[in-house]
Amino acid sequence: MIFHHSADSILTRLGAEHLDLFHGKRFLVTGACGFLGQWVCEVLRRSAMQEAILVDRVDATAKFADDPRFTFIQGDISSLGAWAGNKLDYVISLAGIASPKLYRKEPIACIDVNVNGCRKALQLAQEQGARIIHMSSSEVIGDAEVVPTPEYYIARINTRSVRSSYDL
Repeated sequence: MIFHHSADSILTRLGAEHLDLFHGKRFLVTGACGFLGQWVCEVLRRSAMQEAILVDRVDATAKFADDPRFTFIQGDISSLGAWAGNKLDYVISLAGIASPKLYRKEPIACIDVNVNGCRKALQLAQEQGARIIHMSSSEVIGDAEVVPTPEYYIARINTRSVRSSYDL
């Protein structure tokens, strides 16, 4: 329900003139099955976009299976190899490991996935001449004293807490 409410809200705020920017466009969405990814995919579904390639290590895309404009690739951006698909207009980079527990257990692997995954998304966008959209979780802000939180807000995360892994 939150995805539909959020999608309706963002589509209303964007307005028809901005939604026209999606018309006929091709998207690649990494981290498509995460919280933000599902929300973005719902917004794309309601737009006039032409195609969206969803990439995630977890297959939770059943809700988009009935829409032929969506293609799912199980894996991560590195499993794409050299892009052989149609020319992309946008690469939306949402993939990342957001688990403080896993960061404590395997910090190097987590940082590698987050940093190199983003780098690979940037490279693919550059090769395609596509625009890149990169989003991050609100967890990077920590416990904000100002809500809504402006872009210039300085995060305050205790570097000795479990959540310190978000403050890279």
